[in-house]
Amino acid sequence: MRAKVHVIAEPSKLSHLIEAFDNKSAYGSFQQAIRRHVCSRSGECVGLGCSFDVLDLMDCIKRAADHALSPSHLAAAFSNVRMRPLDPKKVCLEEVNQGADRTVKDVDLQLLADRAVPAMRKDLKQPLIIQSTLSTAGRPVNLTAPDVISGLERLEEDKHVKAAAQEQGRREKAARVAANKAIKAKRDAALEAARFEKAWRVFCTDAVEEARHRLSPANPSPRKRKLQMAAARQRARLGVASD
Repeated sequence: MRAKVHVIAEPSKLSHLIEAFDNKSAYGSFQQAIRRHVCSRSGECVGLGCSFDVLDLMDCIKRAADHALSPSHLAAAFSNVRMRPLDPKKVCLEEVNQGADRTVKDVDLQLLADRAVPAMRKDLKQPLIIQSTLSTAGRPVNLTAPDVISGLERLEEDKHVKAAAQEQGRREKAARVAANKAIKAKRDAALEAARFEKAWRVFCTDAVEEARHRLSPANPSPRKRKLQMAAARQRARLGVASD
């Protein structure tokens, strides 16, 4: 913009009329040059008994580009399509109107004009934004026009807002996951402490009972008492049998 350069985004499906590279001064000359260099190099390869490989093809493309895409050819191509100097009014009417003299039946010309004229307007300044993307379908757009610059800035701002919202959502999700993990860890620690406390209580109770029985011979342990009762029953059965 500081250099006062106007960047033009050309409409689609009109490259054969307005795009400089498709003009015969550029692409047409390049096609002839690439054919000539490929034929010459392939003939040399046949004469030498070797194959025509990718490196040979790339060298042919370089030679053709150096010849066809020179500054003079490119300047002529831009001049032929009226892009430099910029002159949208000078269009090849013969190519545009090709086939216009044919008789067409059952066509509502008024309806066709109502639909075609807005689509083919030549307004270079008003941007058309479709699905958050700058569209050039059906018309050229001056990318350095103030309206287009503001439109692109709005698109960029919307992208930043969306990215910030996504980042905020990711941070909130990460915070929720961390909080849930902390709660689960705390619950697991509480359960583990409860299990340890229960096991310790049982162990202490058994230890106290065992110590009490060991210190008091008159109060045998449950295991010893059980053995004594079993021995007493056994003696009783033996006494009954002897009688």
